Amino acid sequence: MAGSTFLNPQINSRCQSSVQKDPPCRFSDENKRKSILIWLDAYFDKKEPDYQISLEQLQYLSNEVSTFNNPDECIDSLTEINDKTRKIILIMDGTFAKSIVPLIEDVPQIDSILVFRNDVHQYDQWAKDYPKVKGVFAGIHSLIKCLEQIIDPDYFTMIDIIGPSNINYNYLNASFVYSQLLKEVLLDIHTEKETDRRSFIEHYYKPLSDNTIIDLSGIDYKKHSPIHCYSINSSVFNTVNQALRTVNVDLLVKMTFFIGDLHKQIKELHSKVPIKDKLVVFRGQALTKRECKKLETSIGGFISFNCFLSTSTKQDISKMFAESNSSAQGCNGVLFEIEIDPEISSSPFASIKEYSQFPEEHEILFSTHTIFRIDRVTVQNDGLYYVHLSLTNGNHDKNLYELLAYRRKEIEGQTCIHRLAQLLYRMGKFQHAKHFFQILRGTTFSWDEIFQLSHYIARIDCQIGDLKHATAQQAIAMQFYAGRNPALTADIYVGMAEIFLRSDMLEDSLELYKRAYTIAEQSPTINDHSKVLYLNNIGFVLNLQKNYDQALAHFEKALDIAVVRFPSTHPDIANTYQNIGSLYFDKRDFKMSIDYLKKSFDIQEVSLPSDHPSMGYIHYNLSKVYVELNQCDEAIHHSQLAIDILKKSFSDDHPEIRKIQGHHDAVSVVQRWKRSSDTSQHRAFEHLITQLVIKMMEDDQ
Repeated sequence: MAGSTFLNPQINSRCQSSVQKDPPCRFSDENKRKSILIWLDAYFDKKEPDYQISLEQLQYLSNEVSTFNNPDECIDSLTEINDKTRKIILIMDGTFAKSIVPLIEDVPQIDSILVFRNDVHQYDQWAKDYPKVKGVFAGIHSLIKCLEQIIDPDYFTMIDIIGPSNINYNYLNASFVYSQLLKEVLLDIHTEKETDRRSFIEHYYKPLSDNTIIDLSGIDYKKHSPIHCYSINSSVFNTVNQALRTVNVDLLVKMTFFIGDLHKQIKELHSKVPIKDKLVVFRGQALTKRECKKLETSIGGFISFNCFLSTSTKQDISKMFAESNSSAQGCNGVLFEIEIDPEISSSPFASIKEYSQFPEEHEILFSTHTIFRIDRVTVQNDGLYYVHLSLTNGNHDKNLYELLAYRRKEIEGQTCIHRLAQLLYRMGKFQHAKHFFQILRGTTFSWDEIFQLSHYIARIDCQIGDLKHATAQQAIAMQFYAGRNPALTADIYVGMAEIFLRSDMLEDSLELYKRAYTIAEQSPTINDHSKVLYLNNIGFVLNLQKNYDQALAHFEKALDIAVVRFPSTHPDIANTYQNIGSLYFDKRDFKMSIDYLKKSFDIQEVSLPSDHPSMGYIHYNLSKVYVELNQCDEAIHHSQLAIDILKKSFSDDHPEIRKIQGHHDAVSVVQRWKRSSDTSQHRAFEHLITQLVIKMMEDDQ
């Protein structure tokens, strides 16, 4: 390959044994349709192994990759493309660059041009004269990273920004809390014995089938270390970071031990080669305009990159990545300048120069979920954001870590797998949680644990609408535990009460909820969270029975406990506010109703994952109030959000989804009717018709 070395096949082959024959999917099918990649190289030969591997790397990013040796044929091909919905990206051998780029820079079909060439620095100044040239690269590793951000800038904006505590809307971030807890659990799983590792792979890898996932369980670290595979094979680091950024449970479970091994090696290198002086590293990437504004208002707050973070000691390399994304639609290029004080740093990081295929990048790799303080933000005339960060000592936002402490306590369990199952349940990942509870039940010889796990599975079955199976499981657990374990007995009563509630057996449900609360009052081992839950449940049934005064009294009692005992953004407080809002809705006091529902929404938005079912229910309740306030656009907006969220956890035929879909369809019909009419007679009857249509369509569901 005269003039360019796109990929060194000898280096790449070191990790090939760890990758399945079917190439892993870097992007979803939707993302892969966003771009068309055209590769022009005078020396391209599909028979050469290095070209084959390079081509595979590009195919992870796009489902349409064309290769050319002849520049005229290449230009003819790209000018014939008329699909304006996709980005056309030209990857060009440096042999052609200086003669071809001036001729095609203004071709409207081309979004970006990337040049690969060994002598990068000789082309740097030249590239600045052509805005569509996003960079000159010595190898595929850095080129792939730039391509990823060009194709889908939004994919790389999955960060958590936690503002200082005086910024109320921003000081707590739910995705940060849950991703931190998930990271902790996964790293704890990694520390278990080798026999436990083999058992984990046997039980948990096989049931979670995904042919597009890299199998990292069998890597031989005697031949190549975790950092080596991570840094050399782009499909590995892409897939690992994809799993971490998106909290993809299937991916994370499959990669548990590789993530732990990678973290462990970074930690070992960090301790073996300590940095004595202050160090400054850089990272260039795209962020959405919204997140850039959020950074500007969060000076003194914190930012967490929810992935293994690649940085460089060379500012020009990182700036190139930032500038290549400065013109991306809806995004800004951002150059992070990170100052590391070895005296106060709390997170492991290490230079991986000796493991990298491209040592000239001077890469410093941070372990996943490293937290930095936001010191200052400046915007240059060209729109590029300069963000100065500093590595923290672990002393972060007090409110944030209070909630983390509460959540850690709530997911306590006998083993890491118990904790993982509990965490997934609280995240609203019911099917994943059920999978782990079932595996645990099938591998234990303790009858106590079998019945306890049956109870957890029953609670999930009730949530997903399988009441028959839930009833059978709870009945078995109740027969075994009644009177033996007060805390679990109370919880089983609540589980049975929920089944009765969903079956419209209100009196039976109320009786069991009251029994549970009586046990809680008499038992010192039952915590405040359970008491608040039981009081809310009693109030909820009383409200359905139109016993509003008693219902409100129970909600207020629950709220009194919660605001004293829990952080101000605890989901139990949000749940209580929502129940009070629903009560006022039933009393037709819509002003009070929406006030409490908005309080609930504000807390849930910062303390629960965005796809948690509870978020779906609050959107539905808001939609109902907006209907009564004759704000149909708002009602439709919230009901659609409710449906979209709940479909991520439940099947389309789930009773709650069918009910909300009926409500949504009804309001949509009424809105279309309103827009087609201007008569005063129609306006006079619109509210009556709204209620009639909603009642008919909900009953039909």
